[in-house]
Amino acid sequence: MSNANAPKCPLRYGEPCTLCQPYVTGPEDCQTVALVMSDPELKAQWAKGYSAWARQRREERKKAHKAAEPTGAPASPPSQGLVTGMPASW
Repeated sequence: MSNANAPKCPLRYGEPCTLCQPYVTGPEDCQTVALVMSDPELKAQWAKGYSAWARQRREERKKAHKAAEPTGAPASPPSQGLVTGMPASW
């Protein structure tokens, strides 16, 4: 079973919604999410934490991408013209 369409919890960065509140079908009707998003101070605190989490995630992805790149590979072979082995100037 894939989690591709699993809703994410807006309060627990990057984690799926676990339906932790009774009678909740997802983040859209979660009382805790509504409380945090309606309170200016809580929302500002959440935004600060989210931006720090997102920054860390971007840095981790950059490192992983950099580690996956091949190193020391030649850029491209020199041009040989149409016939293999013949210089391009012929």
